[in-house]
Amino acid sequence: MGFEYSLRFAGPNRDSVEEVLAKSPGSERTSFEWQTRFEFREASNHGEMPNATALAEEGGVYFCDHGGGKAFLGSVVARLVEHFGPLMVAERE
Repeated sequence: MGFEYSLRFAGPNRDSVEEVLAKSPGSERTSFEWQTRFEFREASNHGEMPNATALAEEGGVYFCDHGGGKAFLGSVVARLVEHFGPLMVAERE
């Protein structure tokens, strides 16, 4: 777990969102039968737990900062805004 966020924006399909996440700095795609997850790691992080993870979901992106992931959150938000326009960031409880 960590600090969880919902990034909400209008529009595109999941494939378009996943393409943007895949091209975000520091991201690594991990695909499972039921979902595609993007893990973000600082170069110094060689452990099992990534600094952050993101998943495309209905209406936007789920983002979790596992520790040290705030810079990745900023980068992901900037890329999403660049491609899809304004978005809302809300912390999940």
